[in-house]
Amino acid sequence: MLKSPCGGAAFDQVSKLQRVRAALEAADLVLIGASNGLDMAEGLNLFVPDAHFRDAYGDVASACGAGSILEGMYRSRGEIARLWAWYARFACREWLGYEPGPVLRPLRDFVSGADYFIVTCNIDARFERAGFDQSRVLETEGSVARMTCSAGCCDDAYPTRDVVRSLDASARDGLVDPELVPRCPHCGAALVCAVDEALMAHPDAATMGKLETLYRLAAEHARNGSNVVVLELGVGLRNGVVKALLAKAASAISRAPGANLTYAVFNYNQVVFPSSMERFCVGVEGDMAEAFRTMEAFS
Repeated sequence: MLKSPCGGAAFDQVSKLQRVRAALEAADLVLIGASNGLDMAEGLNLFVPDAHFRDAYGDVASACGAGSILEGMYRSRGEIARLWAWYARFACREWLGYEPGPVLRPLRDFVSGADYFIVTCNIDARFERAGFDQSRVLETEGSVARMTCSAGCCDDAYPTRDVVRSLDASARDGLVDPELVPRCPHCGAALVCAVDEALMAHPDAATMGKLETLYRLAAEHARNGSNVVVLELGVGLRNGVVKALLAKAASAISRAPGANLTYAVFNYNQVVFPSSMERFCVGVEGDMAEAFRTMEAFS
């Protein structure tokens, strides 16, 4: 936990947070990378059978013997009625039922005066729910807010808001009513949530467009000598895609004459700076929610 700056370590932590908050207040561009650590800071853990898992997913979990949200999603692959039971529940609880928490709520205020772009591997569309412009959010593993053809006949995407509510309401014994599963208007195959771990290996046109936006923003602000802040929020060492995309964008900025870059890494215990940019970096270990509450309290 963060404490008042009476000891050396606590004082150092607070001074780091003051530096990050000051950089955000002066920022022209904020680049944000987010992974599971952000969700954990806001109370959602995909990997453990905690109280939230038991309360929100107990019925669908017992039907397939899953011990976590992630395990349930994996176990249900290949069985469309069971897969939709998990994704519909997840979408209803973690997307539609989500209210911005201790990180995303202040973060939206912190970037309100700046241009921004977000790269996340989280599939719960929480940035959109928190009021961020969806056109500035690149979801590297897709999202439960949209669905696509399971046969891959096209790149068309469709909203899931109404679909997931009706499917979740129909769930019995870990299965949704198969008659309610939506169908592709082109080929008739089942539609599924647009979640794809390998999306960046075969990006569709929408993903390519967002990648172009990310690098265009970085290049433009590098040329203009802008104040740029990069925030890594709970991006673990295994989240190589998010880290690589952020580092590539930040590298172009760091090489610009008179670069004014602050690269802040928030992680519980895996603060790792991108290579060759250490002089721009600040690392904040520990509870991210508490760190953001501290930054929010600065006048």
